[in-house]
Amino acid sequence: MKIAALYKRLGFDAPSPLLKQAPTFVLFFVAVLGATTVPGLSISAPSSVAVGVIAVLLATAFAAIISPRESLWNWGLIVPGIDFIAIGLLRDGTGGGSSAFVALVALPVVWFAVEDGRQFVIYAALGTSLTVFMSLFLRPILFDNVEVLARGAYSVVVFGVAAAVINEISRTARRRLDKVRRLADQGRVMLAESVQHAIELKHSETRLRNAERMFREIWVAVTEQAIIGTDLTGLIDAFNPGAEKMLALDVN
Repeated sequence: MKIAALYKRLGFDAPSPLLKQAPTFVLFFVAVLGATTVPGLSISAPSSVAVGVIAVLLATAFAAIISPRESLWNWGLIVPGIDFIAIGLLRDGTGGGSSAFVALVALPVVWFAVEDGRQFVIYAALGTSLTVFMSLFLRPILFDNVEVLARGAYSVVVFGVAAAVINEISRTARRRLDKVRRLADQGRVMLAESVQHAIELKHSETRLRNAERMFREIWVAVTEQAIIGTDLTGLIDAFNPGAEKMLALDVN
């Protein structure tokens, strides 16, 4: 397999679902490792963390399956959707509202936010809500904690605003890129037309030279007829060899 083909197959030519999922996969397991080894961090709900690990593994496996076939990339948004759930479970299993790993939600938020369409900002906000309030869904008793609710709502607003900003920046970048591509296409068309005109001009010059050579050959070959040409003032400007022979004149 050529290097260029391998490069494209791995998704570096255009971000594939697997390439987009890689940071979430790595940082998720770094978080799990940190929760089990770093002093001050702990796993309060092992079952939630275990289900979260399974979810992120499934999301990564799905991303790996669809990445080699670009026609399936439209299904790629399932991956960050699962990531929202996995990160919510990790957050629930490492302290809930006090978890240090809520920042992981930024990764699937960015994935949704860069998509073309304002609706993806809403999807990112809904995914963030699912992650932030996962502990409340699993433990409804926490709904009585106003501080947890306020903190969660504020996080949703912050990530939602961030998604809106990213979406707008991405939309502007896409517009500019489309404009650059159109200009490049126009440049290629103009270049092709210029090359075609140059080729036609070269052919015309060749035909003109051939016609001029043929005329000169005929002009020189006519020795039994006199051909004399004048300009508008009557001054002789054409005198063929036949005229020189018949009139016994040397044009020189």
